[in-house]
Amino acid sequence: MDARAASPPGNRGSTVKYSNNKDIAALVRRLTRSGWQYHMGGRHGRLTSPSGRRMPVPCTPSDYRALQNFKRDLRKLLPRCAA
Repeated sequence: MDARAASPPGNRGSTVKYSNNKDIAALVRRLTRSGWQYHMGGRHGRLTSPSGRRMPVPCTPSDYRALQNFKRDLRKLLPRCAA
Protein backbone atom coordinates (compact mmCIF):
# COMPACT_ATOMS: atom_id res chain seq x y z
CA MET A 1 0.00 0.00 0.00
CA ASP A 2 1.30 3.45 -0.90
CA ALA A 3 2.38 5.59 2.07
CA ARG A 4 0.61 8.54 0.48
CA ALA A 5 -2.76 6.79 0.45
CA ALA A 6 -5.70 8.90 1.52
CA SER A 7 -7.18 8.49 4.96
CA PRO A 8 -10.50 6.66 5.23
CA PRO A 9 -13.66 8.67 4.55
CA GLY A 10 -15.01 10.42 7.59
CA ASN A 11 -11.60 10.49 9.26
CA ARG A 12 -10.86 14.16 8.81
CA GLY A 13 -9.20 14.88 12.11
CA SER A 14 -7.40 18.19 12.26
CA THR A 15 -6.07 18.03 8.69
CA VAL A 16 -8.97 20.01 7.19
CA LYS A 17 -8.01 23.57 6.33
CA TYR A 18 -11.17 25.60 6.79
CA SER A 19 -9.72 28.99 5.84
CA ASN A 20 -6.42 30.69 5.12
CA ASN A 21 -7.23 33.04 8.00
CA LYS A 22 -6.11 31.32 11.20
CA ASP A 23 -8.72 33.04 13.37
CA ILE A 24 -11.60 32.05 11.09
CA ALA A 25 -10.23 28.51 10.90
CA ALA A 26 -10.04 28.30 14.70
CA LEU A 27 -13.63 29.54 15.05
CA VAL A 28 -14.89 27.01 12.49
CA ARG A 29 -12.93 24.26 14.26
CA ARG A 30 -14.65 25.15 17.57
CA LEU A 31 -18.06 25.17 15.89
CA THR A 32 -17.52 21.77 14.27
CA ARG A 33 -16.55 20.32 17.64
CA SER A 34 -19.81 21.62 19.12
CA GLY A 35 -22.09 19.95 16.59
CA TRP A 36 -21.90 22.07 13.44
CA GLN A 37 -20.97 20.43 10.12
CA TYR A 38 -18.51 21.73 7.55
CA HIS A 39 -18.93 20.95 3.84
CA MET A 40 -16.54 21.79 1.04
CA GLY A 41 -18.06 23.92 -1.67
CA GLY A 42 -17.08 25.33 -5.04
CA ARG A 43 -15.57 28.63 -3.96
CA HIS A 44 -16.37 28.62 -0.25
CA GLY A 45 -16.90 26.04 2.42
CA ARG A 46 -20.25 25.90 4.14
CA LEU A 47 -21.16 25.56 7.80
CA THR A 48 -24.43 23.90 8.73
CA SER A 49 -25.82 24.50 12.21
CA PRO A 50 -27.38 21.68 14.23
CA SER A 51 -30.79 23.17 13.36
CA GLY A 52 -30.02 23.03 9.61
CA ARG A 53 -29.24 26.71 8.94
CA ARG A 54 -26.30 27.27 6.57
CA MET A 55 -23.68 29.97 6.16
CA PRO A 56 -20.62 30.32 3.92
CA VAL A 57 -17.07 30.25 5.25
CA PRO A 58 -14.59 32.63 3.60
CA CYS A 59 -11.69 30.42 2.49
CA THR A 60 -9.35 33.14 1.28
CA PRO A 61 -10.56 36.36 2.86
CA SER A 62 -8.94 39.44 1.36
CA ASP A 63 -10.81 41.96 3.50
CA TYR A 64 -9.13 42.93 6.76
CA ARG A 65 -12.59 42.86 8.39
CA ALA A 66 -13.34 39.29 7.28
CA LEU A 67 -13.22 37.89 10.82
CA GLN A 68 -15.52 40.61 12.18
CA ASN A 69 -17.95 40.11 9.29
CA PHE A 70 -17.92 36.34 9.80
CA LYS A 71 -18.64 36.75 13.53
CA ARG A 72 -21.45 39.21 12.74
CA ASP A 73 -23.07 36.77 10.32
CA LEU A 74 -22.72 34.01 12.90
CA ARG A 75 -24.40 36.17 15.57
CA LYS A 76 -27.28 36.84 13.18
CA LEU A 77 -27.67 33.12 12.61
CA LEU A 78 -27.42 31.99 16.24
CA PRO A 79 -30.71 33.45 17.57
CA ARG A 80 -32.54 31.56 14.82
CA CYS A 81 -30.77 28.34 15.83
CA ALA A 82 -31.89 28.68 19.45
CA ALA A 83 -35.54 29.22 18.50
